[in-house]
Amino acid sequence: MSNRIELEKSYILSKEAEIKVQQKIEQEQYKKISEDIEEDTYFSDKDLEFVKNRICLRTRNTNEEKLELTYKPKTTEETEKYGKREVNIELNSKDCEDIKFIIKELGYIEYVSFKKYRTTYSKKINGIERNIMIDELKGIGKFIELEILSETENKEKMVKELDEFIDEFECKNLEPKKLPYRDIAKKYENVELLDVVDENNELTGRVEDRKVVDKECLWHRIATTWIMNKKGEILLQKRAATKSRNPNLWGKTGGHVDSGETPEEAIIREVKEELGIIIDKDNIEILDIYKSKEPNNKYFGYNYFSVVDYKVEDCKLQIEEVDEVKYVTIEEMEQSKNNPNYVFYNWEDESFYEQMNMLKEKRNKIINGR
Repeated sequence: MSNRIELEKSYILSKEAEIKVQQKIEQEQYKKISEDIEEDTYFSDKDLEFVKNRICLRTRNTNEEKLELTYKPKTTEETEKYGKREVNIELNSKDCEDIKFIIKELGYIEYVSFKKYRTTYSKKINGIERNIMIDELKGIGKFIELEILSETENKEKMVKELDEFIDEFECKNLEPKKLPYRDIAKKYENVELLDVVDENNELTGRVEDRKVVDKECLWHRIATTWIMNKKGEILLQKRAATKSRNPNLWGKTGGHVDSGETPEEAIIREVKEELGIIIDKDNIEILDIYKSKEPNNKYFGYNYFSVVDYKVEDCKLQIEEVDEVKYVTIEEMEQSKNNPNYVFYNWEDESFYEQMNMLKEKRNKIINGR
């Protein structure tokens, strides 16, 4: 457990400003110490006093390798100026979901969860650690955070050091980041940003909320996967009753490719979010890319295949998306072709049986150990 004083200032980072910052980092010989994907989950009391007073109770899972539980007390006029003491406890990343469960059992609620792509540079000057974090929240923007860390109780010295740090990188000319990442992410929580592509599946550079994509019937990308166990059975999920498309129907796992994501990243994320299981990127295979023929839903579908060793009871379902899951044989799926309880009922016969034959080939290889 570490107990230290942290003081920081954050700004919105434009493309032009990022170029200047990178040049300054190189000139002043700051050392790149990490490139991380941080998955932050913030908790609050049920009355949201934590949010109002900017109290921080957070789990941070870095690269799915390092888990840290952080607590920062109430923000006051003094801590706004001088920073506040934070307490960090390092935990086992494999216990992340269990830690979240314990926090919720203690009466706290999950306020928001999001991923941050962070590159960190560092340098020690006069016994004080100076850190530069270049952060990206996909679909939202880039930010720069200047941070100083010290065990010292000399707060005036810390403030002076931070001011010099800010001047050195000319950040006073940038627009301050007025809200913590927690509140920025919450603001965009119900906005699903998608990359718009053309009819040839080329990125157009246009990014739109999913609602706009649906309303204007714009081309975009989705990713789905067949999930097979070592017995050659296929894991299907029953879509939640609240889903706008195909509610209560059985089908395979998938979803939209978010802005800035690759289709592979999207399907790994979707499986983790909806089923609570991890698919390793080395254990996923692209089968084909197809173009939608639906007149009111234009998309390019990336169709993947993956092999897992999970049981049904291992799945932790996202109740907003999935009601239940089950394993079925390929033959059982073929029998469901005309069953209105399955999304397969509206597939074209040719493409459906092509998929079934492809899955049988995969099954034979798995069972025969090839």
